[in-house]
Amino acid sequence: MIIDAHAHLAQSKRRIEELVAELRALGMEASIQGGVGPEDWDRQLELARLEPRLIRPVLGLHPWWVLEHTESQCREALADLEQRLSGGLSSGVRPVALGELGLDYFRDETRDASGLEKEVFEAQLQIAVRAGLPVVLHVVHAHEAALQILGQASRSPEGGGGFRGLVHAFSGSYEVARQYLALGLKLSIGPGIAQPGRFKQLKAALPRLSPSDWVLESDGEGPELFRAARAAAVLVGRSADEVLEQSGEGVRAVFQL
Repeated sequence: MIIDAHAHLAQSKRRIEELVAELRALGMEASIQGGVGPEDWDRQLELARLEPRLIRPVLGLHPWWVLEHTESQCREALADLEQRLSGGLSSGVRPVALGELGLDYFRDETRDASGLEKEVFEAQLQIAVRAGLPVVLHVVHAHEAALQILGQASRSPEGGGGFRGLVHAFSGSYEVARQYLALGLKLSIGPGIAQPGRFKQLKAALPRLSPSDWVLESDGEGPELFRAARAAAVLVGRSADEVLEQSGEGVRAVFQL
């Protein structure tokens, strides 16, 4: 059976029955979601209530969501998030992780002038620790800042020296990868690795990493997972089936499935 380490089924416009049928046909055992904001959380929980073994919710405030909302709205959403994670879920479905959380400086590496993005990132790390949940990180053009925040949080009395979780859609260098791995995180590799001429740092890093250091994700609705698996398999000299099996074992360990 196959596990998708990161998907966005709640963003799909297709009927849940159609989505589930396709995932089952692909041999999918579980699909770990990526959280965006409160409306997305509601949709995820609705889907998970219908298909609790297949669809595994992940609730969190995506950096893009933070960018589009005021400080007051972010604080309200953080309070809502903590309440849901502390047992206030009317659906009865428990999330398997907190995320996506992190920093995204793709358009402007100085765009977080107010510090709100960092503040929300730090607050969500604290919530994850209190809830005893792994994290799903979204970090784009911001590895230095994110690693600094993660390092500080891991050294706090509550941090316990590191984190359990994934760095979603990782595309960095071997050196950056080692820093995340040292914090207890795994790298999640998406279908972008199949694009010719792109993700050169990741393509150079992957053969140097242990198979247990990384997992595979679709970052979509499911089928893209297999494109990622085929590309990764070529890079590490294994079969696509082998890397999918190894990935599934890694995802089970991270999310305690």
